[in-house]
Amino acid sequence: MDRRCMTPRERALYDVQTHAFAAKEIQLFLDTHAGNGEATDALRRENRLTREATRRFEAEYGPLTLDSAVENGEYRWTENPWPWEKEA
Repeated sequence: MDRRCMTPRERALYDVQTHAFAAKEIQLFLDTHAGNGEATDALRRENRLTREATRRFEAEYGPLTLDSAVENGEYRWTENPWPWEKEA
């Protein structure tokens, strides 16, 4: 996907998705190569990058999951535009 054609929100979500996908792929690799130190380090890095990208996205655009929808005792899930709603 060409990042130049994305809105800032789409780019932020794309960052979350690409790091989460990479982490999942590495996890699957480690299922059969558990002792691979390089893959273990890569998994740690991708998990960290996923958390950072998720924090950036949620700070700017709101929660991505129900787990992160409750902030300071307030339910914020419905504050986000739904995926089919256009970004303003």
